[in-house]
Order: sequence, then C-alpha cells, then structure tokens
Amino acid sequence: LGIFGLAANAWALEIITEEDLRQEVIVNLDLLKMADNAIILFDSSSSMNKLYKDTDMTRYDVAKKLLMERNEIFPDLGYNFGLYLYTPWKAVYPVQKYDKAKFAQALQTLPKKATSATFLTDGLRRLDTILKDLEGRTAVFLFTDGSDTNKGGGMKKPSVIAEELAKKYNVCFYIISTADDFYSSE
Repeated sequence: LGIFGLAANAWALEIITEEDLRQEVIVNLDLLKMADNAIILFDSSSSMNKLYKDTDMTRYDVAKKLLMERNEIFPDLGYNFGLYLYTPWKAVYPVQKYDKAKFAQALQTLPKKATSATFLTDGLRRLDTILKDLEGRTAVFLFTDGSDTNKGGGMKKPSVIAEELAKKYNVCFYIISTADDFYSSE
C-alpha cells in the first residue's frame, strides 16, 4: 500500500480503496511501511484556479479535497511527514512525526484560493535542504497541474532536478496531477 493508497513503482503492489474498506472487501489488511518519510509538495499557483474537467471545482480545490480525504484514512505507521507549498515556498507542516489531528489542522491553513506563479524548480531546489537531514526512504508527492513558471534562462528543468535528488538521496517521486490539458515543464 503506497502512502496515499496509490500503486506505483516496486514500493506498492495493490490499490486498496476507501470503498473496499467500507464494504469490508478486505478481511485482513496487513500494512507494510514502504517509506520512512513522506513529503508533499503542493501547488497553490494561480494556474490551479482553472476548473477541473467538468466539475464545479478548481484544480486547487480538487487537490486539497483529495489531500484532506486521504488524511482521514491514512494509517499511522510511524512516518515522518511534511507538507510544503512551492508557490511560493512555505512550510505548512514541517517534516515531523505524522500526527493525523495536527496534519488536519495544518491542512486547514492552506490558502483559500490559489495565487502566485508556479516556482516548481525553486521548490525542488529547496527540497534538497530537507532531504539531506532525513534517514531512510522518502516518498515525495508532487501535487501539480504540470505548469512551471521558471522556463528558460539556463535554469534546469524540473525533471532534471528531481532526477538529481533521486540519485543523491533515497527518494522516489510520485506525481498527483490535476492537469486535464497538456503542459510541459521540460
């Protein structure tokens, strides 16, 4: 079971939904801790104000709702958790032992509306200073609509920075996308 119940890479092998648990489809659930740390990089840029698909919700509201729902069912297996806005950079829940109630309170402090430019490359660079102090495996969840304001000017692409971080630290990136159109941050 991945950090948010998503199957990805070799760290997770099965998708277990909240509905499975509610209907008691899963009789015996053995949860395995696949990472020691989870860091969420959250996009609160103005591009997230676009309506998501055919819903009445913005991309930002959809992402916030997903994060709040997952926190309600997330098991405490001794993780260190952190939540950071990267648009602009702000520590919402600095990396610490996961506490469901405290994390829920931190989620309530997220901005009501998305504003600002998308400084994904800056956020990934700042992530380096957090990762250097962590021990064990780290899963980084990047909530994004795929846009990036930092284009050109000799700056590294976000994918290059993420690859460098993955080589430098024991980290795996997961992208939770609210994009319903094509952006390229490469």
